[in-house]
Amino acid sequence: MAILEIKIQDQLLDLYDTEKIVQSFSLINIEDITKRESEYSNTFKIPKTNNNLKSLDYIDFLNSNSLIPYSRLNCEILIDGFLFKKGFISIESIEEDITLQFYTGNAGFYEIIKTKELSDINTDNNPSLETTWNLSNVISKRSANEGVFFPMIDYNGMPSASSTVDVRLLLPSFYRKTLIEAIVEDAGYTLINNIGTDTIDAYNHDIIPTSTNKLYNDQDTIDSNFYKGVDNYRNRNLSVATKEFTVPVTTFDLSYTGFDVFKYDFLEGNENTFTNIPNGRSYFTSNVAGDYNVNINFNISAVNTFTWGNNANTLDIPRFIANTTIRFYLKIGNREVQFHQINNNFENPTSILAPNISSTFNDVINYSGKINVNQGEQVSIRINVSCVFAEAGVSYAPIGNVRSNVLVQCSKGDTFQIKLADSLAFNGIVNPAGCLRGIKQSEFFKDTLIRYCLIPIVDENNKKVTLFEFNQIKNNISNAVNWSGKLDETKEKELTFKIDNYGQNNYLKHKEDKFVTQLPQQSNGIITIANQNLSLNKDLYISPFAASETVERLNGKKVMYINLHDGVSLTTTQSFKNDVQARTGYTSKENFTVTYTDGTSSTIVSTDIPITWFIDTSKNYNAGFQYLLDYSIDLIAILQNIKKIKCEIRLNILDIINLNYFYPIYIDEFNSYFFLSKISQFDYTSNDSTSVELIKLN
Repeated sequence: MAILEIKIQDQLLDLYDTEKIVQSFSLINIEDITKRESEYSNTFKIPKTNNNLKSLDYIDFLNSNSLIPYSRLNCEILIDGFLFKKGFISIESIEEDITLQFYTGNAGFYEIIKTKELSDINTDNNPSLETTWNLSNVISKRSANEGVFFPMIDYNGMPSASSTVDVRLLLPSFYRKTLIEAIVEDAGYTLINNIGTDTIDAYNHDIIPTSTNKLYNDQDTIDSNFYKGVDNYRNRNLSVATKEFTVPVTTFDLSYTGFDVFKYDFLEGNENTFTNIPNGRSYFTSNVAGDYNVNINFNISAVNTFTWGNNANTLDIPRFIANTTIRFYLKIGNREVQFHQINNNFENPTSILAPNISSTFNDVINYSGKINVNQGEQVSIRINVSCVFAEAGVSYAPIGNVRSNVLVQCSKGDTFQIKLADSLAFNGIVNPAGCLRGIKQSEFFKDTLIRYCLIPIVDENNKKVTLFEFNQIKNNISNAVNWSGKLDETKEKELTFKIDNYGQNNYLKHKEDKFVTQLPQQSNGIITIANQNLSLNKDLYISPFAASETVERLNGKKVMYINLHDGVSLTTTQSFKNDVQARTGYTSKENFTVTYTDGTSSTIVSTDIPITWFIDTSKNYNAGFQYLLDYSIDLIAILQNIKKIKCEIRLNILDIINLNYFYPIYIDEFNSYFFLSKISQFDYTSNDSTSVELIKLN
C-alpha cells in the first residue's frame, strides 16, 4: 500500500492509518453538457492531535479569533514521498475528529470566483477596463481591441438620417476576452488561450455593453467612501501666511500660501478614509473612482496685520490701501478646484505712529459641490492668500520694508463632508464596478464556455487556466491513451443508450427582456436528439444575457438597439432608467464619417468606427445560439446514438498524474475510442479498480 502524506501550509498532518482519501475527476459530465466539472475529494477525517490543532491555529477553541476556518488552506498530497496533487483544504467541522475536504484543479478556481460579480473586477490589475467617459476618450478608444470602449449602440437616441452622435448617449462596452482575463488574473491565475483560429476571431470581437438601469453606486460602496468630520477646537488657526517685501513702487501684487492646518474629529461614514495630520493638511483618500459630493460649512475669521519700516517694525505707518484675497481650494491629487473666495479692501486714511495696524474680516462658507476623484487620490483643503497693495493719494512710495501677516481661523463646530455620489456621470470614471452590476463571474464564465464550447483546464501547480476547444478531443485520436488490459473483467459493465437529462428537443435560450419587442430569429438554439425514448422538450440552458434587436441608424448603418434611455435628459445618467437585461453582441470597425459631439464640442472622424450587432446574417459570426451551435458540433455528435459505458478500470497513480482530458481513451477489449466523462472515487492508496464513465466517440 502506498504511503499517504498531507501537508497544510507546509505543516505535515497526523493521519489515521486506515483513513482513505478518494477523489473524483471530471471536466464535462456528459449528463449535462452545459456544466463544467472539477476535481474534488470526499470529506475525510484526521485525528484531533496537538500537532493537527497547532497546524490549524487551535480553532477548536470556541473564543478563537482565527480566520483559518473561513480560509482556503494551501495543501499538498504526497504519495510515497512524491508530490501528487496541489490544491486547497476546507475545514468542514470539528467533533471527535477534524473533518476536511480537498479541492484541486478547476474546483479551486471555481470556488474563488463563485461569490464575485463582474463589478468586483480589480481595475488596478486591469487598467484597460477603466476610463473617463468624455468626448476625447470616446474618440480615442474607438479603435480599441481590448478593455473598455464606446461602440455604436443605439440606447434610444441615435439618429437614423444623420451622422452626428451625441457621446452622452454612448455608454461603454467591455470586451468579453478582457473580462475573462481579468477574472482569471484576479483569482491569482494566468490565462492561456488554446482556441482555434475560427473560434478566436469571434471570441475576440465579443462585447458586453452597459445595459442596466443601475448606473449608480451601491449603498455599501457609498458608505465606504464617505467621511464627515467636525472641528471641535475653538478658533483653530487654519493658516498663518507672512510676507516681507520692499516697496520701491506704488503697487504690489503679493501671493503666498500659508501652512494649512485642518483637523476633523470623526462624526459618521468610514473613519479609515480620513487621515488627520498633526499641524498639517489632513486629507480624505478615495477607495473607488467617481464623482464625490463635498459639503463644507466654515465660519471664518481673518486678520491681516501690517508693519511698515526699514526693518518692518517701525512706528511710522504711512497712508496706504491693501486689498486682501483669501482663496479656498479643494486639492484633488495634483489638481485643484477653487470653491470659495474672501475679499477685504482696507484703507489706512492717514499716516499714523503705531507698531502695526490690522484689518479684520469674517465670512461664512456653506459650500456644496461635486468633484471627480480617481481611485486612491487624496482630497484636502488648501488656502492661498494674496494682497494687492498701493500707497494712497501720493505719487511715490517711501523706500522701506513691509510685513503682511495674515491669520485665518475657523470656529468650533465647523464641518467637512465628502461622499461618493449615487450615480455615475458623464466626464466621470466608467468601469465594470459602475456598469456591469448584477452579473456573477461564475455565470459569465460559464456562458463563455457554452457559447464557444470551451473546456478550462486549471494547473494548480503553476497557477494557470488554459481554455481548450472541445473538438480538440476528437482531433487527438492519434494521441489516444491506451487503457487496454486495465479493464476489470470481474466487475459488471453497464451500457446505457440515453441520458434522461436530455429531451428530443433541447433548448438554449437567451433571457427574456420586455424591452425587446421582436426577438431576432435564431436568437435561441435547439439541439435535436433522435431518440424517441426521451421526453419531447427540455430547457437545457438559459443565458444571463438577453437578445438584442438590430436597427439601421447613421444613414443606413446597422447597430445594436438597447432601449435603456427614456429619451428625456442628456445631462444625467438617471435618464438611463428602463429595466433592460444584460446584453452581449459583437463589434467590428468600419470606415465612414461620424460627427462626435458632447453638446459643446464636436469632432469629425472617418476611420475605425466601431459598429455592433447581435444577429446580422451578413457577418461571419452571430450571437444567437443557433449560430453558436456550430462551435459545438463534435460535442452534439456524441449525444446522437449515445453509448455510455460505466465500468471498473485498474487505475494507478501514474494514470492520474498523466491524465489528459483532451486525449481520447482506447480500450482494445471494446475495440473503441472513448471520451472520458468521469472518474469516480479514485483511492490514492489502494490497488482496487475505480469506477469510470466513458462515452463512445462516434
